[in-house]
Amino acid sequence: MQSYSVTVRTASLSKGQPEEHSLSSGRDLTWHPIANLVRVAGQVAKETLLCYVVFPDDPTAASLPVKEQLQALQIYEQLIRRWIPEKERDLVPESKGAS
Repeated sequence: MQSYSVTVRTASLSKGQPEEHSLSSGRDLTWHPIANLVRVAGQVAKETLLCYVVFPDDPTAASLPVKEQLQALQIYEQLIRRWIPEKERDLVPESKGAS
C-alpha cells in the first residue's frame, strides 16, 4: 500500500494546465519548498502528491447548489518523487562507444 504526503492548492486553468493562485496558501510553492517536502516525505517512506483544485471561471457558479458546485471543480494531481542517483544507477543504460 502506498502512502502519500498531500499538498492541496487552488488554481485556475491557463492553456489547459493548472496555474496556481498567488494567494493560494500565503506561501509560494517554488522548487526549494517542493524539494523540502519531498525530502521530508521520503524520510517517512511517503511520496509527495501535489493536488490542484481548479474552480470554474464562471462567476455565477457560486450561486449553484453545493452538489453542482462540487461537480464543476476540476482536480489535477502531480506525483513528485525524489531522484536518488544511487538507487537509479542500475536503471540508466550505459552509453555505447564510450571509452
